[in-house]
Order: sequence, then C-alpha cells, then structure tokens
Amino acid sequence: MTGILGNSILITGIVISMMLMIELLNTGSKGRFFEKFRKAGFRQILFSSLLGCIPGCLGGFAAVSLYSRGMLTLGALTAMMIASSGDEAFVMLAMFPGKALILTATLFAIAVVSGIIIDRIRPGWTIRGTDGTIDEEYPHNCIGDEESSGEKTWGFKRIGLLAGFLVFISVLISGLGHSHGEMETGNINILSEGWMNAVFGILAIFLVLSAIFGKDNIIDLQMHIVRKHAIPIFLWTAGALAFVHLTMQYVDIASWISGNIPLMILLASLIGIIPESGPNLIFVTLFASGNIPFSVLMANSISQDGHSSIPLLAENKKSFVVTKLLNTLIALACGYAAYGLEQWLS
Repeated sequence: MTGILGNSILITGIVISMMLMIELLNTGSKGRFFEKFRKAGFRQILFSSLLGCIPGCLGGFAAVSLYSRGMLTLGALTAMMIASSGDEAFVMLAMFPGKALILTATLFAIAVVSGIIIDRIRPGWTIRGTDGTIDEEYPHNCIGDEESSGEKTWGFKRIGLLAGFLVFISVLISGLGHSHGEMETGNINILSEGWMNAVFGILAIFLVLSAIFGKDNIIDLQMHIVRKHAIPIFLWTAGALAFVHLTMQYVDIASWISGNIPLMILLASLIGIIPESGPNLIFVTLFASGNIPFSVLMANSISQDGHSSIPLLAENKKSFVVTKLLNTLIALACGYAAYGLEQWLS
C-alpha cells in the first residue's frame, strides 16, 4: 500500500510539474512559445515519437501534458504511445541491449508512419475537451496586466503550492514510489531511474523558487492548474495501480501463455492495454529466455506504454480509449505481419 501511495504521489507530481512548466512557458511568452510547435505537422509527430523512445515514463508524461494543453494532435500522441516501451525499456537494454535497440528503432518507424496516417485521415485531430481548455477557463492575457504583475503577497495559495512541491521533492529523495519493478541480479541493480528523479528534482526546485518569488498572478495560474488536475490524476493513478496490484495477486498472467504464437500475439496486445509495467515484463523475460519470438514482444511493446497513459485516463477518458484502441489495433496488425515474416523466413 505504501508503494501505491508513493507511486501515486510521484506520478501526480511529475505530471503536474510538467503542466506547470509548460503553462509558465506558454504564459510567459503570451502563447508564442508553443504556437509554432502546435502547427508543426510532421515535426510534431517526429518529436512525439522521439519522446516515446526515451526509456521510462519521462517522455510519455511530457507528451500527455502537451496533448492536454491542445499542443499535440491525436496522431502525435498515438505515435508517442507506440514508440514507448514504458519501464520495460530499461530491462530490455540491460538483458539484450542490441535487440532492444533494434526494437526501439522498429517502434519509432511504426510510430512515425502511424502518426502520419492518423493525422492525414483527420488533420489536427484532438478529442473534445483537450484543446485549449485551460486557455478558456483561465485567460493568459492576465500575465501582462500591469495592475497585478508587480504584486507578491503571502497567502494560502502560495503556501499550499510551496508545501506541495516540497512533498514532491521529499518523495523523490526518499525513493518511496515509482520503483518501476526494479529487478536485481545478484547485487547488481539492472533497472535504475535515478537520472529521471534528478531531472524532476531540479524541475521541482525551480517550481519551489517560483512559489517563493513568483508574482500573485503566476501563483493564481499555478493554483488553478493544481486544483483542476491534481486530485483527478492522483485518484485515477492510485485506483489503477491498486487494481493492477490486487489483480496480479490472484491472476497468474504467465499461465495464460502457451505455445500458440498467434494467441500469444493477441494476449500480448491486450495485456499491453494495462497501464502498468509488471504484467508486460513477462514478455520481456520470455523473449530473453528464447521462449517467444520477436513478433510477440513487438506487439506487446506497441500496445503498452507503462504509466504514461494513466494521466491521460484522468484528463480525458475518450482520448485514453481512442489511443489505446488505435495502439492495440496497430499492435495486432504489426505483430501478425511480423509473425508471418518470421514464418516465411524460417
């Protein structure tokens, strides 16, 4: 239970921190910073796919935060989710680095092509409720308001933000959550995301400084974002992690897998829908031991994206369902195509 609570606080803190930094950049530049990026087209898909190739959840959280601000199309978001292997990427790089790089390159190519096709079908497609909702509810032209821009007072909002950022930093330092299924071989830790905690630690320090020295209109904007997003993200994250934890105690997913490769591709794609790393590690270990072919691992890697989609579930359930459906269909198509190629080559 402590692990679930720690993971929930950490994931919520990461997503909120990204939202705040994105919003501060956007408001500080009066919308100009992301305007070119919003209309970037192919470059947007390329950028999102590269974010997905980053091991772990870092790139995924960034893409979800940008999508929630209406700065990524659904095609770009789907591309990120296809390219992302979640936390399994760390395990694969440790267990079979050469093949892991080949898999990453394959996922990147599939992600870019899929993103282009989705955006060609529906250019600039975003699911209703994600495009500019914060802009509508909290106008950013207040940033240039001469009347309030010089004010800086201490009150509940500023103290509350500061306390929240400090709690986030304490979770990062303590390592309470987000262990990502850490695996060890003997005394050697083969899965470590200390670098990611360091990145977000630095980010949190900047947010602490903004809470201390920021002007009142900046504090109002930050508190507005926290009030709107933090509780739903935390509750959905905690609920999803608790559900997966309890399910894994009573369901042996490994026992579902047999020597029937087509069935395994279907299972791998469906299990990838689960927004958690644990179940998907089964396919990594089976591939490393030579018990499943590349096609099964690829289908699972396309379908799953670690924790990245949990904030999307909290922010926009329609987008979660649509992107997961698209990912699963693409995973099945690519998995069976790869299986057919394996059969032909053999």
